[in-house]
Amino acid sequence: MKHVYSSYRDGLEIGDMIYFKLSNKQFFSNITVHDALVLDREFLYENETRYGIRRFFKYKFLDIHRNKVFDIETKNIRVLKTFKTEKGSI
Repeated sequence: MKHVYSSYRDGLEIGDMIYFKLSNKQFFSNITVHDALVLDREFLYENETRYGIRRFFKYKFLDIHRNKVFDIETKNIRVLKTFKTEKGSI
């Protein structure tokens, strides 16, 4: 069976560009939608839900408009759109 990537189950990958909203007002409270590049990730824990296993990560993002690097956890963001990079293209 072919493994299909799921950001819900597998988390975001390094090199992904995402558009997201914050689920709490931890960062940039005056702006509602952010776009960032995933620089690094660290596995925290996983939970079994009725939809399957959900893994939680701590990410290091680069905000591409402000050129600022910040850390945030999966539970604090809601991903709206993900742009995948082609692996091995760099």
